[in-house]
Amino acid sequence: MSVYETHNGQPLTTMPTTKPHLLLRSLCLASLLSGAMLGPSSVSAGPLYRWVDNEGKMHYGDSIPPQYVQKGYHVVSEQGITVYTIKPASEIPLPKEEKEEVAPLSTYERGLLATYIDEKELLQAKAKKLADIDTIAQLTHENIQLLENQFHMLTKKAGDYERRNQEVPANLRQDIATTQEKILNLLRTIERYEAQKVEAARRFDKDLAHYRELKQRPDIQR
Repeated sequence: MSVYETHNGQPLTTMPTTKPHLLLRSLCLASLLSGAMLGPSSVSAGPLYRWVDNEGKMHYGDSIPPQYVQKGYHVVSEQGITVYTIKPASEIPLPKEEKEEVAPLSTYERGLLATYIDEKELLQAKAKKLADIDTIAQLTHENIQLLENQFHMLTKKAGDYERRNQEVPANLRQDIATTQEKILNLLRTIERYEAQKVEAARRFDKDLAHYRELKQRPDIQR
């Protein structure tokens, strides 16, 4: 077929003349169709956004649906290259004045952290303290036993004097009274040790609970 002929063989000069406004309209339509095939970036003069919906599908557009703005998005160039990224609202740190204030450590808290490296050390210290009190109490019980033996011996001597109808010597009576007083004092000491043991256990339990709280603070290195 000649370049000067149409598909039906008629000369080009014999074809109907195309009206100018129809030709312009056809060119504009072709341009729009071509732009649509190239993708959204070729027809968008403003910013182009990329975001992901709740189903994980990626979308492009010149505006973002309101429900996805807080979830973060990307601003991309006409070539699809990310220009910058807006993080999700949940990942944006709060201003300093809006952050939760952490109270400074007290002298007691600093001492607690300095004394015990971990919870295990604190529990070991508790066990040792209670064992030390038990040891001292046991020694006191042994002293009481010795004094009771001495008391029985002294009272036996006093009984011997009385059975012979003799007056009990003053120094013997004094020794009996002194020994009895020592026994009573040591019995009161045992009661104090028992109270100290209860108080020590309570104090260590309180320290342990507070130590665990301190270890959960964000400003405490664990």
